[in-house]
Formats: sequence, C-alpha cells, structure tokens
Amino acid sequence: AVALVTQDGDFYTKDASNNFLLFSDTSTSRVGINNNSPSVALHVTGDIQLDDSAPFLLFKETGSNKDMQFKLQTDGRMSLLNDNASTEVLTVLQDGSVGLGIASPSSTMHIFSSTADGHLIVESTHASSSGVVDIRSVADRDSSVIFREGSTPKAQIFNDSSEDSLVLTDGSNTNTVFIKSDSVGIGT
Repeated sequence: AVALVTQDGDFYTKDASNNFLLFSDTSTSRVGINNNSPSVALHVTGDIQLDDSAPFLLFKETGSNKDMQFKLQTDGRMSLLNDNASTEVLTVLQDGSVGLGIASPSSTMHIFSSTADGHLIVESTHASSSGVVDIRSVADRDSSVIFREGSTPKAQIFNDSSEDSLVLTDGSNTNTVFIKSDSVGIGT
C-alpha cells in the first residue's frame, strides 16, 4: 500500500518495498520522483514519458518572454520551436531526416532560410586542425556538390568514379573541366 507521510514539514510516498515514489523537501522547495534527495527543483530518477496528442516540454527564461519547446507533432515529427511556438527552428522526422528552418526536410539534412542567406559553416579553432566538409559515397558512385538557382542546376563539382577524376561543370554539363592525376582536360 502507498501512503502519504509528512515529517518535519516534508511529505513523501513510498511503495510496499519502502522505495520513495514522491518526495517533497519544503526547506529547499525541491521535489523528487523516485528520489528522496532532489538536487534541483524537479529531480526525476528514471525515465519520463509524456502522453498527449502533441506533447511538449517548455523551457522559459525567468522574467523574459523568450522560450524554447520540444514538441512531438501529430504527424510524428519532433520539433524545436522558439518564442511562444511561433517558429519551428529544428525538425527531426521519424526516418531521421533533419531540417533547420524547415518543418518538412526533403533530404537527410535540409537547411532553409526565407529571411537570410542559407549558410553552413564548418569551423575549427584548434591550432593543428582544419574545417572539413567530407562527402562520401559507396565504391563506384560519384560524390557531388550541386549549385542551383531555385531548382535549376547552374554548376556542379563531382568526382567521376569511373574515371577517378574531379569534374567541374556548368548546369547543362556542356562546359566541363576534368582533373585527373597530373592532367587537366577541358570539354573532354
């Protein structure tokens, strides 16, 4: 049987095995769940599950209107929203696709901005390290960077796996530069 017990102004409940289920320390204004010595305002030992049609966890700065919330949307995506849930700044879909600035990423990582340039910065401040963008594919497949205006390809840099060469090309693949070993070819 579970009973509510008060002692020295604190109250707690224990299960039949004498384990603390809920503990309130009134001297520190802290509550423990499965914990009888909470070190923060709410201290939970164990897992937490939120059940609702669209459950969320809200973080709010005291004395400010600034907040962030994690929310499981009704379509199953996880969202990080800012400022009273006005903007979805980060999205993770059930398949693992991630969107920054977009609620429906169309690739593994989709960065979107409608108010500024879309930037990806890779930075290292370590004295003997470099910022690196490492694009990989399986054997005998090309890796590429495509430059577009809207959805129209304007230029491309890729490795031609069949030729073991680096290729620079325009959007229509008609003006091409090939780099292989110590040779450079233009148009062929």
